[in-house]
Amino acid sequence: MTVGIYKLDIGDAIAIGGAFVWALGTHYYRRNLANEDLIKLNAGMGLYSALVASPILLLNPYLEPTPTAFAWGFIVAVVAQIGSFIL
Repeated sequence: MTVGIYKLDIGDAIAIGGAFVWALGTHYYRRNLANEDLIKLNAGMGLYSALVASPILLLNPYLEPTPTAFAWGFIVAVVAQIGSFIL
């Protein structure tokens, strides 16, 4: 997904919606789940994300499985996990 410069498309809407849901989840976590097991919560959120993302991928199933794409996906996932545990 990329953010378009000239128009709002489905990728932009999904990115904005994802940021909003992430913010809501962060707020909910800090209020209600601060003393729970982080590993269990992280695994659960990953599963829920996959369940939400799977139907959306059916709308635009274009995927170019190159080594570079997989490497960037892996790097983003690792940085996000490390950043979330640090914060």
